[in-house]
Amino acid sequence: MTLAPSSRRGFTLIEVSVVVVIVVTLSLVAFYSLRPVRVASRDAKRLSDVHTLQTALSQYYERNSFYPTFITPGSALVSPAGGAKYLDTIPSNALPYNDNGCLNRDYSYKSISGGASYILSTCIGKGEKGSEIIVASPRGLAKAPNAASVGVWRLNGSGDTLAQSETSSQNLSFYGEPAIESDTANCIEGSCVTLDSSIGQSLSVNVPQGSSTYTVAFWFKANALREPEEETYGPERQLFDSAEDKVGISLLWNQDESKYFLHVWNGSLLSTSLSPEIGTYYHIVLTSDGTTLKLYVDGSLLASKAAGPSMIAGTAIWGDAWPSGQTPTRQSRYTDGTFDEMRIYTSALTPAQVNTLYLSGL
Repeated sequence: MTLAPSSRRGFTLIEVSVVVVIVVTLSLVAFYSLRPVRVASRDAKRLSDVHTLQTALSQYYERNSFYPTFITPGSALVSPAGGAKYLDTIPSNALPYNDNGCLNRDYSYKSISGGASYILSTCIGKGEKGSEIIVASPRGLAKAPNAASVGVWRLNGSGDTLAQSETSSQNLSFYGEPAIESDTANCIEGSCVTLDSSIGQSLSVNVPQGSSTYTVAFWFKANALREPEEETYGPERQLFDSAEDKVGISLLWNQDESKYFLHVWNGSLLSTSLSPEIGTYYHIVLTSDGTTLKLYVDGSLLASKAAGPSMIAGTAIWGDAWPSGQTPTRQSRYTDGTFDEMRIYTSALTPAQVNTLYLSGL
């Protein structure tokens, strides 16, 4: 018997290609449509983990009268001498860590105030304005500010990334080769930068646009407070200075009390009664809403006055050793101290936002 040849033919290359393109397109559509769902699922885990940790830390404090110095994801949370167990396994952040621009890291925990409090932070990828930092403390949960900024410099990277802003392309410049510290006992979190007045060092950044509304925030610890000397050290230690001295934060020497006191310059002097202790970190925040200038220290309002001149575009610095060619160096105002977690926003943060920065160590 002779079989008749089949009348069926195979698919042409063009037909196969069309099918492949359709399948790939549908796969990509499905992947990207499900991505927000996956991010939301990871965010739910993060918030649940933070709540679990808060409960365990509260129980730890009730029994020990202090919070643990550190916690290790994957390990149990137990009393220092053993015995009591508050959590079988300390949870780890959901992978990938860096949803929508979050930092690529696990949960951040730090014991503060001699063990009397703590700050626990994570980042959620799907906040009201993109990614948001969520901060937990014994007081509860809060969101770190997500306002428009010149930059946020947390100094948590290494090498070239150390100077990068988390929120903009405005990176820091280091003048005079300041010391980069990475000791967790010496920094608020990650790394920090120490300036030496005998050398003349500073951190600087370009402020691209002037504004009458702004917030300048940073952590500062004085490592030495030299008394004024006639030919070298003047009566002022500069902490922050904007272009053309429009906005400045300094320590000013009081001859009668033989101490330095924190003060602000913005068209006129705003004096305070705060005399910093050597070796103690202070969270310093200056805000202007265009009408009122407010100075906060450690989350609380310290002093205020009518706002003066706007912060203008140009170079702003922490310390007071200006790079050659920009303005004369002023050794009389050099600073001995450590800086960490610097921020410049283009609006005035609210008191609640300032307090959140302080409580979160940001």
